[in-house]
Amino acid sequence: MVSPNQIIYKNFDISCVNMFGNYHIMFVITPFYKGKYALMMVSFTDLLKFLAKYDPEKATYINTIKKQISGYGSKENIILERLQQENFPLELCVIQYFKEHQKDVLEMIDLQSKNHILETSTEDAKKEVKKTLKIWQEDHSSFNKGEFLDELEQTIVSYLIEVYPKEMNNFEPDDYQKLSTVLSCQVPQIGEIIINQS
Repeated sequence: MVSPNQIIYKNFDISCVNMFGNYHIMFVITPFYKGKYALMMVSFTDLLKFLAKYDPEKATYINTIKKQISGYGSKENIILERLQQENFPLELCVIQYFKEHQKDVLEMIDLQSKNHILETSTEDAKKEVKKTLKIWQEDHSSFNKGEFLDELEQTIVSYLIEVYPKEMNNFEPDDYQKLSTVLSCQVPQIGEIIINQS
């Protein structure tokens, strides 16, 4: 049985992938074991699911930040910026994630070693990963779904103000909250219909 402390993690890095206009974060790190190493990646989404189970306090903190950000889409780039400003221990969280997935790490180290995937250096390997992600995002970044839904919501609100000015002017704070709740449920569904028919 390999002790988790026998695997050393270095070269923590972060890649931001633009998927259909929504930014998604990938955390990259290199585990070393007995002179061999591999390049490992975990998405922000999977890391958050892991934290919800193994470190609920940190997961709750991240979700609190997420709820404070208005609009549609993943908003992971904005969440990441906030976490970095507050010196949130992202690297430690990623290391803990892979310590809990030690079997996968060892298998990947063995696989990449046998196939000589990382013959040059981890820096070269990270450059290749970023190059691949960049090519992929260029192929999928022509449509920003999050911005489209934001604009759709603004259009609906503008229409309501124009058609029902008296009612909208008499809105109480609770009324705005109810409207926001309805829009957050309905706008994505309306957007999907428009997107599928375009």
